[in-house]
Amino acid sequence: MTLPELAPSIELALFRADATRADLEKHCALARELGLHGVCVSSSRVALARHLLEDSDVKVGCTIDFPLGGADADVKRYETEVALDHGAHEIEFVANHGWLREGNTEALRRELRDIVEAADGLPVKVLVEATLLPTETLVAAARLAVEAEAKFLTLSYLFGTRTASPEVIAALRQATGPEFGLKVSATAPTVADAARLIAAGANRLGLATIPRA
Repeated sequence: MTLPELAPSIELALFRADATRADLEKHCALARELGLHGVCVSSSRVALARHLLEDSDVKVGCTIDFPLGGADADVKRYETEVALDHGAHEIEFVANHGWLREGNTEALRRELRDIVEAADGLPVKVLVEATLLPTETLVAAARLAVEAEAKFLTLSYLFGTRTASPEVIAALRQATGPEFGLKVSATAPTVADAARLIAAGANRLGLATIPRA
């Protein structure tokens, strides 16, 4: 695959704590120039990103309760509503990993359904930190996301030293079927690295930098 072929699958993420308006301006200009699917920002930057990407096809995604996901479900719902008020096109929220580890499916099911309802028809992505959870727990999260009518499961590789595994992606694809969205947020330094994740079954990539040729 080439970068132009990959571009419609890429969401360019900007979550640095010290990121400035100038950083976001560069970020959005690059997404517009390359024809990326979208940018992914925190809720405080949604309105500015929408302004910067006005009259383009680039989507503005907002990641809720990033990176830990431990906030009360009502807090996540409120942040979702704020993001929508500011113009977000897509919502991504971090699932409660403690509930995932202890198998508290009822609490997770309520949280997922609450966020999907708050998103009011916009696509919802459920983010799980793949470095913290075994494959069987990731599969359980994916099935809950499907049940709650979310559109994507996002595998994040923020913590630890594990890297995105084609085997894990393939297992999730098998569990969710061909139509459900799988996003991988990881490091993909080259176009070949990114293409391997797509070939394994991902159909969206969350990247902090554009892969080099």
